Amino acid sequence: MISCSKLSNSGVEKNSPRVISKPSQSVQIIGDSAFSYTNLVSATIQNGIIDDYAFYGCEKLSNVILEDGVEKIGYACFLDCRELKDISLPNTLTSIEDRAFEGCRNLTEIFLPKNLSLIGDSVFQLCRGLSIINVDNDNSYFMSKDGVLFSKDGTILYCYPPGKMETSYVVPEGVTIISRSAFPLKNYSEYVSLTTIRLPKSVEIIEYAATGNCANLTDVFYEGNESDKANIVFPEEDNGMFFVNGNEHLLSAIWHYNQ
Repeated sequence: MISCSKLSNSGVEKNSPRVISKPSQSVQIIGDSAFSYTNLVSATIQNGIIDDYAFYGCEKLSNVILEDGVEKIGYACFLDCRELKDISLPNTLTSIEDRAFEGCRNLTEIFLPKNLSLIGDSVFQLCRGLSIINVDNDNSYFMSKDGVLFSKDGTILYCYPPGKMETSYVVPEGVTIISRSAFPLKNYSEYVSLTTIRLPKSVEIIEYAATGNCANLTDVFYEGNESDKANIVFPEEDNGMFFVNGNEHLLSAIWHYNQ
């Protein structure tokens, strides 16, 4: 790999367990689907960009170390890596794209590094074991509170880990936006555990499908009154037939107001 700048086809046979250990520093990109559906059990990567679907479907992959030099984890990069338990993210990482860890059901905790500035939608969808998202205290864009991912200033709720087993949650005062897919699905047959949620009056926008996986919700305790609720924006999207906001479970629950 001395003169190789992009690894686009690994050549790893599907039924041959392998370990990737530090490809040459000249490899700047692990290309689309480079190792998808192989029997890799561990990988150490030290440079550049990991492209879309790079490790998609590596069902035996349990340990990944990304060393300093890795800058981006691409779309659905580790999708359905069902045995992934440990992943180390470097301080050089700045971007995690949509669905990057979707279906990593044995991932229980993750630590986001200090220079991460972008995290996509549904990154932890179907991660039924994930109960804690931690963030480096020196990160300027994100923070963690009780294992839940927020913007650094606490105004945006990005991700409530799907592995949390609590049946109630209090959204902190000061949150103004609950982002798209903020409450990811545990697995295809198990929704978010929450039956009650408390919303602060500060909430202004609940983005499309932010609470779409909260099918068990029965009650919403809102710190504002009914008039305040009417001012909350629920953006809609075209589903092919009509426009929907994807928050039907939240809106159909019983709302309790602060009179």
